[in-house]
Amino acid sequence: MAAGLVILLVGLSMLRQPALRRIGIRNFSRRRWNAALVVVGSMVGTALISGSLVLNDSTGRFQETEARERLGEIDEVVQQSGQRLPGDRRPAPLFGEDVISSISPESVRQAVDDSEDPEAAEVDGVLPALVEELPVEAKGTDEASPAATVVGVGWEELGEFGSASPGVASRPAPEEGEAYVSSGLAGSLGVEEGDTLVVGGRESEQEVEVAAVVPERGISGYRAQFSSSDGTLLVSGSDARALLDASGDEANTVFVSNEGGVISGLEGSGAVAGALRGILSDSGPEDTQFQVTESKQETIEQGGFQIGDIFLMISSFAILAGILLIVNIYVMLAEERKGELGILRAVALKRAGLVRVFTYEGFAYSLIASVVGAIAGLGIAALLVQGINRAGSNFEDLLGQDLSIPFYFEPATPFIAASAGLLITFFAVFGTSLRVSNLNIVAAIRSLPEERSRGRRGRLLIQLALLAAGLATTVWGFSVQSGYAMLVGPVIAVAGLGFLLGSSPLPPRPVWSVVGGGVLLYAYFANELEAVTRANETEPAMFFISGVCMVIGAVVLVTFNLGVIYSVLGLVARVVSPLAPILRIAVAHPASSRARTGFTLAMFALVVYVVTLSAVFSETQSRATESQRDSQLSGYDGGVQSGPLGGIEDFGGQVENNSTLDGAIAGTARISATLVTLPEYDAEEYQTEFGPSTGQPTPGAGVSEYLTFVPDEFLRNTTDELSSRAPRFETDREAWRALSENPDLVMLTFPYDGSGDFQARPELGAGDEITLQDPVTGEETTKTVAGRIESPPSGFSLGVINGVIASREVADQFEGPATQETYLLRLSDGATLDGVTDALENQFADEGAQTFLVDDLLGRGQAFLDTFIRIVQAFLAFGLIVGVAGLAVVSARAVHERRRDIGTLRAVGFKRRTVGWQFVVENSLVSLVGLVIGMAVGALGGYNLFEFVIDDPNVEYVFPWVQMAFIGGGIWLASLVATIVPAFRASRVPPVEALRYQG
Repeated sequence: MAAGLVILLVGLSMLRQPALRRIGIRNFSRRRWNAALVVVGSMVGTALISGSLVLNDSTGRFQETEARERLGEIDEVVQQSGQRLPGDRRPAPLFGEDVISSISPESVRQAVDDSEDPEAAEVDGVLPALVEELPVEAKGTDEASPAATVVGVGWEELGEFGSASPGVASRPAPEEGEAYVSSGLAGSLGVEEGDTLVVGGRESEQEVEVAAVVPERGISGYRAQFSSSDGTLLVSGSDARALLDASGDEANTVFVSNEGGVISGLEGSGAVAGALRGILSDSGPEDTQFQVTESKQETIEQGGFQIGDIFLMISSFAILAGILLIVNIYVMLAEERKGELGILRAVALKRAGLVRVFTYEGFAYSLIASVVGAIAGLGIAALLVQGINRAGSNFEDLLGQDLSIPFYFEPATPFIAASAGLLITFFAVFGTSLRVSNLNIVAAIRSLPEERSRGRRGRLLIQLALLAAGLATTVWGFSVQSGYAMLVGPVIAVAGLGFLLGSSPLPPRPVWSVVGGGVLLYAYFANELEAVTRANETEPAMFFISGVCMVIGAVVLVTFNLGVIYSVLGLVARVVSPLAPILRIAVAHPASSRARTGFTLAMFALVVYVVTLSAVFSETQSRATESQRDSQLSGYDGGVQSGPLGGIEDFGGQVENNSTLDGAIAGTARISATLVTLPEYDAEEYQTEFGPSTGQPTPGAGVSEYLTFVPDEFLRNTTDELSSRAPRFETDREAWRALSENPDLVMLTFPYDGSGDFQARPELGAGDEITLQDPVTGEETTKTVAGRIESPPSGFSLGVINGVIASREVADQFEGPATQETYLLRLSDGATLDGVTDALENQFADEGAQTFLVDDLLGRGQAFLDTFIRIVQAFLAFGLIVGVAGLAVVSARAVHERRRDIGTLRAVGFKRRTVGWQFVVENSLVSLVGLVIGMAVGALGGYNLFEFVIDDPNVEYVFPWVQMAFIGGGIWLASLVATIVPAFRASRVPPVEALRYQG
């Protein structure tokens, strides 16, 4: 809308002012090479915006496709909840006909109508089902899946479910002993129609024949969110009841479909879910809680973050650099055409007319750049999608699903990107035009310096207003603890004070040195303020603001102290005398044109800052991964975790009979867990939106927790460090061993630090007592806490050792069934990662066991991070076009602007080669200083990010010197190449022609 209004207004103005239009547009055609450079520099911002928005469309399409394939007509899912814990693979509880009948379509519609919610949706289907993740094996082969989603529904009800019944419902109902297998599961097991599968049920195994392989679409592709299922198995009702040990009128899941299509049915999903909760709370069994999950809403809106937002935030630095380029270009154009503009003003052209001339020219550049940039952004997005898919492929076999993001964009997206780019460029040009229009006619015609006495009162008022606004923002920010205001307010106030003092008789160098240094230091140390830290955790925009402040502060500091750098170069000139004339002239012009030099430095520094930050983060995270390996699984190398149906039969015998595993596994430790209750703590008070879902506890119920039993071998060898330890233990090792000697002692895992970041638990430490209640017998046992495990430095844990830890001897005091059984593995030195991984999967998949190796998981994570960082750097490399193109434009304009100076040099004896080298050295020095600023500030920002993300004293901050040397060298060489043509043109200027040049 705004872009259309701008095009309309400027277009009408150009039609009404044909003479001014011709003056403005003619420069576009007269200097085509320079016009091309301006368009290239201007279109980069639009291209990055377009690429980021298209990437958001692609990830959104991925989530929609996931919803269509995994859910189809299913909008809400009802299950009996209770408290669920991390790694909890217990089967969903069964419920009876009374619950199913209470949530009939009619009752849900009535509850929705009674809610009087204007956004409520109608319900067009309610489908009871038996759903469970069970192990499946292809009979007669070695192929098996530890978890496949088995679904049993009434086929007649399925045909009436939703506005468009699932495609599989058009097939005949599966007979007893038959199953429809989803294409994903069939591919994983290598089966086809007519093959036989062996499904592990709650009580016994059952064989089913593959009646057909069906597409994963809706019910035939259903998997719970975050499920590790390899696919879906649709079986008959009788087979489902046999596998889940259910009676004829029982179910454990109810699917609900809202009126409308797969996506349009989402409208009002919250109201439908609320109505369902109300029905179940009124008519459901006492002391039973049901969880209503808005599955489709969560899949589309929360199932995957908008990765395009990250790239849009990163590209903001390049966009800002592009704005600086535009301002720099038009200021130089004004300087170059000063005589021409002065004559135009002298022949009665008003300031408004001068603004129009520049605006028309800039509008032509903006329009072309926005269109070209929007189209180029499509190519950028396609490359980003390809790179992200390559990074995500590391986890596809682990998660058992296709993570490929499709390349897709809404038709309006390129237009939105083009509009945004057009507006950004246009307003930058328009603002610069207003400044240019204030030239003095006589000074412009005679090429004299502008006097700044004019408008002094207006500038003073603006400077005072800037100072007052900064102070007011600072006071307000600190009073309400707003991170944004606390960061931005002082920076604005210092900038206002700098402009105020800069207009005074005080020398500008010390004033602006203090301002630049102050802004840099404050933006760096602002993260020490608690409110700023909180804002950084929740708002990515804080990253952009603090980075811009640091870069601008550093650029101002360096720009007003270029004399220090040039003094060093002067020493070089004395040693190498042939270089003396070149170096002295090369440094003189940037030092005298501080504003232009500062803008050029900022263009390079802003983009290089983000490149450096990403490289530092990647290198540091790699070191952190190596350092934190032993904290992930108590020093063990991997594990085999039982499925939902029971323990692992004869684990040691299976290992001995497997030739690969027998030689690769040097030791094991069997740990198991049961559920207990902490009766002293109300479960409703320990809920958190972070970490895994814990379900809805029964009102008044105590916190449900794992009690993990570990053998002596684990207590002797664990590498878990303690954040809290009873004073009588001198070392962590002594505290761990005490558990095997004293069954009244327990150890707590890190959630008991009370932070609630991962899982809400009471704050308990060494010496405290904790009461554990057996849910089967109701008996309570009090234990003394020997210590608490240190929180994982990365904030990530494999979640195998959970809750309260006790020795194996304590297991006899509790009668609850084992909910988890895990065999921790220690590998021999010669074991190969791939060989052991494959052997574990093949050996234990048919029992529903999950297998993993720490190095495999960490390696996949690091490979994903490395690939993602390379994608970010490639994305930013496109943004560096701004800096390189900007330097080329500045060089080309400088040659034209300084023709008289060049002629003077040539007239006093400077050779063509010397003049050419002077321009090359000048521009290479500017780009080099910009690179150094970007890398130095990026190193500071990287250290801030390191302290924020890495909470491990054993991990050291690492700056990737070699990588940044290659990146910096490549950028510097590109900038040199960009200045060769302008330097060559400067060297070809004849002395006589240059001396006659009048502008």
